[in-house]
Amino acid sequence: MSEINRKKWLLVPVAVWVTMNYAPPSYSDSYTWILPEGEEYVPYTNLHCVVLTGEEYGQYRVADPINGWQTVEKETFWSSFDAVGRRAVTIAGNEEALA
Repeated sequence: MSEINRKKWLLVPVAVWVTMNYAPPSYSDSYTWILPEGEEYVPYTNLHCVVLTGEEYGQYRVADPINGWQTVEKETFWSSFDAVGRRAVTIAGNEEALA
């Protein structure tokens, strides 16, 4: 949580993986593959990527490619983000130039 909040306050958007509409994760019942270690991987059917852009009125502001700009309750966001493994990507740059 602290790394995402740090990036947020530096005005660096963060791409985060959550579930569609922040629903509980669902898994494929028809498609799997075998990982190099020999373990079977069952993918999510509702994995979704949004861009965390800031905070507004105590909620997170996200750019959602399906639903447009939204605000999401922090607890709802973290529940979905945690459920799919806390994956996020940001582009590092000259952070001093953003201040």
